[in-house]
Formats: sequence, structure tokens, C-alpha cells
Amino acid sequence: MHELRSFVVRSRIRSEKRRNLIKYHSFIKGDASFFSSLAGCSKVNLEIGFGDGAHILQRAQLEENSMFIGCEVYPNGVSQLIEGMLNAKVDNILIYNNDARELVNHAPDNFFSDIYVLFPDPWHKKRHHKRRLLNANFINLLYLKMRPGSRLLIATDCADYYHNIVNTGFNFHNQKPEDWVSTKYEKKALENSSNVFCLTLYK
Repeated sequence: MHELRSFVVRSRIRSEKRRNLIKYHSFIKGDASFFSSLAGCSKVNLEIGFGDGAHILQRAQLEENSMFIGCEVYPNGVSQLIEGMLNAKVDNILIYNNDARELVNHAPDNFFSDIYVLFPDPWHKKRHHKRRLLNANFINLLYLKMRPGSRLLIATDCADYYHNIVNTGFNFHNQKPEDWVSTKYEKKALENSSNVFCLTLYK
């Protein structure tokens, strides 16, 4: 059965400089062809929906010997991350600018180390809940693709979404790990006095 997309791309890049950042950099992929080149890596982390790229960029700087794959469909976010990588001289991030579910489906089993899904679109209206990325099927797929000893880290400020995730039947730990890195979405939620729910699933 065809799955509904969990995103709608509306944004366009007006800046020619940012368009060229996307057009001329080879570490962007719209398909899953780079898995073979990562087979020998000791640790490959994944972030789904990296937004402006600040979180994955900071993680990549903290873990210089690890590889990172960042999934993001919004071109402004992709161009921001590329700009940040160039400025910081970071070369251990690959960017996938298509539906993350396609990437995960093509990944080998027991492949990823840490997986981050931070503040995914909550699709607040009840009739749109079927578009939410994190459901039992997708979490089960992520778990299948995780290496033994790895983690799935999730954050949301939507209480309803949080309860849906918790009730998928997986043994989530309701806490932040010690190496947690805050995002601008988390800071914005806290500034607006919203609760931030953090979940960790270990394999």
C-alpha cells in the first residue's frame, strides 16, 4: 500500500548562491546509492528531518570519526547545512534530499548507529494524523536497520504525538541521554512554555 507523505514541500530558494550550493555539491543524493561506500565505516548515524542543519553539524563536529546521513526535503535547510559544512570544514555528512522512508527501506539491516528524529511535523489536525512519520510500522523498520547497541532518539513538543509514539509497543525510555544536543525547535518550544518530550529506544 502506498504511504502518504509526511511532508509537503512548498519552499523555494530565491538566492542564486544557495541554489548553487545545492546544485554543485556532490555529497547530496536523491537516491540511496551511497550505502556501498559506507560499508566499511565503524559508525553511521542518521538524522531524519534536520531542519536548518545545526544539530547534525554539531554532532558531526563532536564525532569526527563517524559518518552522518542527514535527510531533509526542504531546499532552504539543505543549503543552510551545506553552507555550515563549508564554513566549518566538515566533510563527514552526506545529505539525502528525498523521502527518508525510501532511504531507510534501502538501508542494510543492522546498519545505523544513532538515529535522530527531532521535532517531526506533528500534523496537528486529527484528519492528518495518518501523515505522521512515526508510527509502529516505521519505528519497527528503524529498529530493524539499527545496529545492536544503537539508539533511536526522538523529541516532540506535541503531547498527542508523544502518546501515540509511546503506545506503539516499544520500550522507550522517557529521558534525555547525557550527550543530548539541543535544537532551535526545542529552545523555541521552551520559550513558548511548551513541554518537550524526549524518548530514547535502545537496541
